[in-house]
Amino acid sequence: MEQTKTQKYAATYKFGNTTVNIVAPPPKTPEEIERILKEYHQAGWECWQSILEEEKENITEETTHVRGIPIIRL
Repeated sequence: MEQTKTQKYAATYKFGNTTVNIVAPPPKTPEEIERILKEYHQAGWECWQSILEEEKENITEETTHVRGIPIIRL
């Protein structure tokens, strides 16, 4: 596959006959960084809520059965 534009590297290291090129993402504005952090935070919060819901369902299941026998609440 042929590359059509010249790639710029953040750093280049040479180890014997091996050349290692480090590619870094382009710089971000403070607004872009804030947006990305909010997206990470939102994704983490959604994962946490999902885990809490699963745990809540497990606790509900455990308290409605004793040794596989359903508990009938009056």
